Amino acid sequence: MVVKEVSVYEAKTHLSRLLREVEAGKEIIIRRGNKAIARIISANEPDHTSIPDTAKGNVWMADDFNAPLEVFSEYTT
Repeated sequence: MVVKEVSVYEAKTHLSRLLREVEAGKEIIIRRGNKAIARIISANEPDHTSIPDTAKGNVWMADDFNAPLEVFSEYTT
């Protein structure tokens, strides 16, 4: 997601343009001085707390991950 930061003045002056950018997929952070005070995100998309591929290279799966487990051998035929 693309994040854009604007001042309170810019947000008030260009609200319609900023809302079109949000509809196009941007996230807008509104700042008062150096402090972030608000975030504008699309109301039509769920807020994703996980980002795809962030664990890429950190997850390993064994070649035999779905091989039958020996402890369950008495239950299999």
